[in-house]
Amino acid sequence: MTDELVKLVNEEPNSYRSAKYSTWSVLAEQEFYKLLAICFHMNAEKRSSLKEYWSARIICTGSFAARLMTRNRFIKGLNSLHFVDNDTSGKSNRLYTVQPVIDSMNKAFGDEFTGVRKKCYNKTCQ
Repeated sequence: MTDELVKLVNEEPNSYRSAKYSTWSVLAEQEFYKLLAICFHMNAEKRSSLKEYWSARIICTGSFAARLMTRNRFIKGLNSLHFVDNDTSGKSNRLYTVQPVIDSMNKAFGDEFTGVRKKCYNKTCQ
């Protein structure tokens, strides 16, 4: 993820969260990275429910989610992931809610892609 994408994904949700939750404090960039890390970790370490990642039971310990962020903060942050302002965006495109993220990722992948070299074994490629 580029810094531009993190800024894009984190700024709009902060304004959305502030409107949705009266007691919301702004999610800092490092906290956003922690939220992403927990999401990626959850994919690798399967539990039967979301609550078990923050469980104090001995059998469920070992997940780092509780050390990074409280469960309530994580759930509020996850529930309010929001990429564009729905009032100002054009709704003609079905992907309008995630289009800025798609555009940013396409640009980042395009910048990193070096191309494919043709391999010629019998000198017919030119």
